[in-house]
Amino acid sequence: MVTVIKTGNSIHRIFNYNENKVKEGVAECMGAGNYPIDSDKMSLSIKLNRFLKQIELNENVKRNSVHIL
Repeated sequence: MVTVIKTGNSIHRIFNYNENKVKEGVAECMGAGNYPIDSDKMSLSIKLNRFLKQIELNENVKRNSVHIL
C-alpha cells in the first residue's frame, strides 16, 4: 500500500470540500467540537473564519493543510 501526503496553503479548498460532503450526508463538520455554538446554526463564513483565526495564532505555519490519500 502506498500513502501519498500532500500539503497546501489554502484552507478554503479543504473547507469547501468538507462542507459539500456534509451537505451530501457523507461527512461531519470539521472541528465541530471546537465551535462556540452548534455548527448547524453557524454560517459558512463564521465556520471558515474560525479556521483562519486558528491559523493566525501560529506565525510559524507555512503550509496550513494536509491531505493524506
